[in-house]
Amino acid sequence: MSSPQALIPLVVTALLSASIAEATEPPRPEAQIRFVQARRALKKPAAPSVGAAKGKRQARPSLPALRFGEVSPYFRVAAGATALRFGPGRAATTLKAGGRYTIALTGGRKPLRVLEDHAPEAGQAVLTFYNLTGLGWVSLEGGPDGPTVVKAEPGASASVTRAPGAVPLVLMVEDDSGAEPLDAAALEAGAVLSLFALDGDAGSVQVARATSRE
Repeated sequence: MSSPQALIPLVVTALLSASIAEATEPPRPEAQIRFVQARRALKKPAAPSVGAAKGKRQARPSLPALRFGEVSPYFRVAAGATALRFGPGRAATTLKAGGRYTIALTGGRKPLRVLEDHAPEAGQAVLTFYNLTGLGWVSLEGGPDGPTVVKAEPGASASVTRAPGAVPLVLMVEDDSGAEPLDAAALEAGAVLSLFALDGDAGSVQVARATSRE
């Protein structure tokens, strides 16, 4: 039978081996995700959750409960196969390493949508427009008589890269002759300005905004 003194070197060796293995283990690839609550019929705040595919472990960040029209900040999670839950929505997706995603809870039979986001180029700004309404396409025009800045189909997003500065915006909806002026978009270098078109009262459209940086 081994004495306690004889076991000490073995224990020290095992601890050192574990420490070295932990130090040399490469970091797990990560992705960034955020959530937007665009389901008007959901009366209570909903807290999203992030899981993992079977057989894998996923650290679960603490995510806030969101009311209609609220947008969370981005959270870092492990890339790869991921299971998402948000209110009545469920989705399984694969997050790319280094990718950024917006997870939108909307109306309809498949309420959870996973939309990939885009980062700005050096010295530029990105304007991303999300059509989370139950309507047809929705667009942002550069003023009453200006060109289309960005147009998004139902349940989708569209991005445009522009030079920093203020951009006048008018909201246009398919099959609607009216135009709704919005506050100008203040685009900053290295930042992404996100505008979310949401179902408002009596068939109207309301717009939520969020700004993020890399």
